[in-house]
Amino acid sequence: MRAPFHEVVRPDMARVLRPQPDGEQIVLERNPFIERVLPGFILRTHGDAEMDEYRRPFPAPADRRPMLASPRQLPVGVDPALVVDPT
Repeated sequence: MRAPFHEVVRPDMARVLRPQPDGEQIVLERNPFIERVLPGFILRTHGDAEMDEYRRPFPAPADRRPMLASPRQLPVGVDPALVVDPT
């Protein structure tokens, strides 16, 4: 059984998840969620054709902007505070 996402986010990955210029550049240019995170969370190895299907909706950096918005809403440590403690 794999650990929950919030328990496996490394500090360098947290940098990508928060609004910082280098994190945004990493996501837009290197596509780490498709190239690293996705394969890391799936137990089997993906073939080239299968990985190409995951890449297909995000061929250019401008197409990867949605990959910045969703992860930035996940709690990492105590940020964003409203998600961690909504009271």
